[in-house]
Amino acid sequence: MDWNHTVALATLIIAFCALLDWLVSRSEEERAKARLAEWFIKLDDYDFRAATRGFHQLFNLVFSAIYGARVRSCRFLVASAMSSYFAIGVVATLFLASGQFGEEGIANDVFGAMIGMSLFVNVWVDIASLIETRWVLRQAEGRSIVGLTGLLGLDILFSAAVYVVPLYLLLSLGEGTWVPIGELARDLISWSESTEPHIQVMFISSFFTSAMFYLFMMSVLLGWILGLAKSRLLVVIEKLESSNHLFKSFGGLLAAFLGVAKGIHEFL
Repeated sequence: MDWNHTVALATLIIAFCALLDWLVSRSEEERAKARLAEWFIKLDDYDFRAATRGFHQLFNLVFSAIYGARVRSCRFLVASAMSSYFAIGVVATLFLASGQFGEEGIANDVFGAMIGMSLFVNVWVDIASLIETRWVLRQAEGRSIVGLTGLLGLDILFSAAVYVVPLYLLLSLGEGTWVPIGELARDLISWSESTEPHIQVMFISSFFTSAMFYLFMMSVLLGWILGLAKSRLLVVIEKLESSNHLFKSFGGLLAAFLGVAKGIHEFL
């Protein structure tokens, strides 16, 4: 979006909000200001640690609701297998849409190697990865941003390891001897260069098991940003609440943010 479109959009926002300011009755505007006052009070009481604890409880609850409370249960195994195949399907669809399998190799790659490997390797790898994700989620309680970042690094490392290690064992079993680490590294580099797209699908899909933890981290990050911006947001809400033209002020604020965002984008 160029600057002409940005200015046009900002003008439309201001015009629409000015129209709202003209159409909305005084009582409706007062109700909107009362809602802003409620937000002000809630934001003033906001505590990052309490929010993090809430996110931790929520995501652990969701994890248990999907996979069950115990990892040694049929429900956990079935749910893990289903989520594994779902992840494989999503990633494979993206690969197919981008043409990385090629016209002639679709049937062989998808229905042969992919399904076969997922049956014997990927499901069990994902089960191990889910157990690791549950452990990481439980360890996240009460952690600082630095501690959570460390857990994120561990999760990424473990998610890769639970795939690479079984793959290394399978390659060694096929060769009848321990495969040199250098050869494994060359294979991994080769696969990353799209020479073996079905292997890439398996590797990428193994990170889907950590999606719950990644969403948790995103929630914590947003909560942390909100905590940092809390004082500024309180000032903005207070100004809007005391404004005689609430909707015009809100429109001007949105237009200003749009201009700043566009300027940052152009600078970067």
